Amino acid sequence: MGIKPLVRLALLAGLFIAIGCHRTDGQTSSARYGSAQDGPADPGKESDLKDADAYAARAYDWLCERKYDRALKDYDRAIELNPSRAAFWNARGFTWHMKGIEDTDRPMCEDRALSDYAEAIRLEPNYASAINNRAWLRATSKIDRFRDGKQAVVEAKRACELTGWKNADYLDTLSVAYAEVGDFELAIQWQRKALENPSYKQEEGSNASKKLALYDKQQPFRE
Repeated sequence: MGIKPLVRLALLAGLFIAIGCHRTDGQTSSARYGSAQDGPADPGKESDLKDADAYAARAYDWLCERKYDRALKDYDRAIELNPSRAAFWNARGFTWHMKGIEDTDRPMCEDRALSDYAEAIRLEPNYASAINNRAWLRATSKIDRFRDGKQAVVEAKRACELTGWKNADYLDTLSVAYAEVGDFELAIQWQRKALENPSYKQEEGSNASKKLALYDKQQPFRE
């Protein structure tokens, strides 16, 4: 949510694992300003950041270090320089989403996340990552007014369709969406389907088991 091959970073229990830093679809570290290790440790001069991709690359590094305000500032600049790039809006939305989990003003953060996801989807209507990210938030938010289980199911299905039902993370999103609407049978079915993916099972097996335990108790998952 282009960044799929990156290593999943278990920086937070739940969403960061379930969605993963790789799902921002913004930009990985770039030689334009340095490596992932050099970036956050020594952000360098602003004059060294030549274009939107460079700002997005540094933003990605800040995001992966949970330095959300710095990441947002760089994504702001990337969007200012290239407002038509859906990946930047999706990445900034994901950053707001993650910031909301730790921020005292979670409603504001999630509102901004939904706004950015919406713009990413407006720019690219078949953008599976942004569609999936919005579905996840709508299915799992602890803020009542942001949850919309029925729409989350629709969007999670769409993300799965766009990726040929082969993305285990998106199947996971469909699972939590069904749990939100109270269809725990389908929630269990799709969670188990996601676990058929060896990589997902290795990285997400423990979290998936916890969700299955909730579904057995007829309880939805909240992030």
